Amino acid sequence: SGLPDRFFNPDNLFDHAWGLLAPEGSLFIINQEQVEADAQEKLLQRKGLPYEALGLMESVFSTYQKERFGFIVSKREAA
Repeated sequence: SGLPDRFFNPDNLFDHAWGLLAPEGSLFIINQEQVEADAQEKLLQRKGLPYEALGLMESVFSTYQKERFGFIVSKREAA
């Protein structure tokens, strides 16, 4: 499941979201499973942006079927 391959372009999606973000804004990114988190981290490194890897995310509201990993990227830190 997910997006059809022709629409799957993480770099363009990130660039679009980053461009909409306010100068003092931050992105809170959640990825499912370690493989996705590793790809996200490589994307952030490739773009040369400072980020904070939050590691495994736990929820007090819902038990996830798949592990979730988080990142915070701040435009203020990137400036």
